[in-house]
Amino acid sequence: MFIKMSRSYYLFCCLLVVAMLLVACKPTPTPEHVRVIVPTQTPEPTVSSVPVITWILDGVGSPRYADDVMAYLNNLPQVKALNINVKLIWYDWSSYDQKTQQMFTSGEFCDLIFTSNWANNYVNGAISGNYLALDDLLPKYAPKTWSTVPKVVWTMSKVNDKIYAIPNQQGWYNAWGFRIRKDLAEKYNVNLDQINEYKDLTPLMEKILADYPYLKNQLVQGAGPFAPGTMGYDGIPGGFGAIKQGDATRKIINLNAEQVMRDRVTLWREWEQKGYAPQELMTDLTVDAKRKEGLFPVYLSIALPGFSALDKVANSYDWIGKPLEKPVLGNILHAMTGVCKTSKNPELALSFFDLMYSDEKVFNTVAKGLEGEHWVWVDKDKKLIGFPPGYDPNNTGYNVYTDWIFGNNFLAYYTSTDQVGAWDETAKVNNEAMLPMTGSFIFDPTPVQAELAALAKVDKQFGEPLQFGLVDPADPAQGIDAWIKAENDAGAEKVIDEEQKQLDTFVKANPDIFK
Repeated sequence: MFIKMSRSYYLFCCLLVVAMLLVACKPTPTPEHVRVIVPTQTPEPTVSSVPVITWILDGVGSPRYADDVMAYLNNLPQVKALNINVKLIWYDWSSYDQKTQQMFTSGEFCDLIFTSNWANNYVNGAISGNYLALDDLLPKYAPKTWSTVPKVVWTMSKVNDKIYAIPNQQGWYNAWGFRIRKDLAEKYNVNLDQINEYKDLTPLMEKILADYPYLKNQLVQGAGPFAPGTMGYDGIPGGFGAIKQGDATRKIINLNAEQVMRDRVTLWREWEQKGYAPQELMTDLTVDAKRKEGLFPVYLSIALPGFSALDKVANSYDWIGKPLEKPVLGNILHAMTGVCKTSKNPELALSFFDLMYSDEKVFNTVAKGLEGEHWVWVDKDKKLIGFPPGYDPNNTGYNVYTDWIFGNNFLAYYTSTDQVGAWDETAKVNNEAMLPMTGSFIFDPTPVQAELAALAKVDKQFGEPLQFGLVDPADPAQGIDAWIKAENDAGAEKVIDEEQKQLDTFVKANPDIFK
């Protein structure tokens, strides 16, 4: 714990004696175990005149001992040199959209904020004026970040030809595929080379369920089969519809109306009927909790290099798997950091974030916590860390699992020998990945906002139950044909026409992007 300088010498001695007794007794750590490691540097009292940089983050809420980590961060020389105090504000996954929108609506002050194409929507937020345009600020106040991110990625981050957020350094290419619990994969002699489509997993799941009947309806889960790239299409950033990969005409179609979507929906229905998939709508958080208990051993998700090590920490067990789509630069908007329009200190906010993007110590303090308390070196040369003796992912005081949300994930210390080298491998594929069929085009949904809102309701009413296998695809009232009709009634054609018009204009104005 941190000892304030204003406390009496007597109190300090008492605490020191307690710490010595605790060490001598060597109790078994539990989530509530009292920490006894005293940092060598005592944080100085916060000076009221020092600007506070707030950073809004998505996650599972504020981790334990986050205040201690922030105190340590604010005392790092490179952070102190900026004459700021950084304050992290954590919201939970389920309420992030609601809370961030309330914040924007009320005009609440904030500085840095997590945004993406799936939470706190980046395109909508940029168009709505929630974020500052960063084109002129980045080279001056975040020069290392500006030079690190490739030009094409900056271009793909633009909305109406302006940069409104920084793409977090991670796997920028699509890599949707699958993961299988390693113990079961070994038991059934799984050959990854023989699994090249999602339907190839069916024989394996049949064997698993026969031997482990308690896994009925708790065997497979994930959104992978419905990612456009796994079906050979590229989606429209910020919009609706998709383009078939390799189609030089770049014709936008409703992917939900294509045979490949019908086949995927039918496959999932088969899995649900056979007892592999759940018989109810389930959130990722619910499934993640069950996966820690050994349930849902087939996981249809992103499979970037090093995923097995991250899964071991987050979900227990060892995992194997691979992507089932070509590496396409389609993940740029998946994790970004914007500067709030209401920020009182945007220059200082960017200067701090530049440290998160370039300084290993700063990044890992936020991502991993404090050395000796929350992690220890296993192999410093390989930048490999582990938990202190007696601790694990379940009882450590600070373990947030979301390195990709903080900036430059390639600065993160490795947490498993299997993970060592993954950042270099990921960066290599980033550089080799193809452009999507849309290039750096991002759709402006303003002209068809009403239609998009109606389509979102239709897809929730029809699409979700179908993609969870809860409805017979041939059902005349709720099946695929009813889904497509409802989309057409909601304005799907109007949206696609607007997208096509904007894309054609963009391609004509930017021919070099597609060479």
